[in-house]
Amino acid sequence: MPRWTPDPTTWQGADAYVVGGGESLSSFDWLVLRGKRVIGCNSIGLKHGPELVPITLFLDCPWFADLACWRRGEPLPQHCTEEPRWTGREYVAAGGRLVGRFDRYERERFEAEGHDWVCTVGVQHGHESVGKLGTGDLLYGNNAGAAALNLALSLGARRVFLLGIDLQMLERPNSHGIRRERVKPAPYKRFARSFEAIAKALPAGREVVNVSDVSRLTCFPRVSVAEHFGVGVACG
Repeated sequence: MPRWTPDPTTWQGADAYVVGGGESLSSFDWLVLRGKRVIGCNSIGLKHGPELVPITLFLDCPWFADLACWRRGEPLPQHCTEEPRWTGREYVAAGGRLVGRFDRYERERFEAEGHDWVCTVGVQHGHESVGKLGTGDLLYGNNAGAAALNLALSLGARRVFLLGIDLQMLERPNSHGIRRERVKPAPYKRFARSFEAIAKALPAGREVVNVSDVSRLTCFPRVSVAEHFGVGVACG
């Protein structure tokens, strides 16, 4: 399983998008992301494919790891409600990059099972590590959105636009429909602290903008979806 160190010149000076699973994207026009630099969190890339979401980052969680390695014809992982449109292997074969943020134990399990098509980055657990800017191949953050933001910045993006980082519960568990369970309310404040720490450590010349009509994340400037993409593109 290849260890990946993001090259800071890859997206140097460019705009990028980090897309979370918030329910606000349920009616989003995903085609507006075609041709853009996009990192999807957890199941997003397997729902919409590498043409729209060229990089998918999933955390060191057994559920997401099992989904990334699922093969057609096998039983779905326990918490799935529907099959993803793309398996992890199909996604990578079509040009996507599937990135697992693993600690040593999950990495060893994946290597033992022969999943050499997943590239990995590292993580350091512990209270002091959950909200830092990433360095090299270490992506800090106690949630996929913060880790994906770290990845976009590590690839050199000058501006990063956040989509679907709602940090609140609405009616459905998420926008993609793949995962049955919704996040409980308690972690959202903890998730927000990771974003707040990144906001405080943001290097000069970098910018993060929250593109949302409903997000409760307040540490970055916010614009509406219509304002960013133009009239006619909406969420909700």
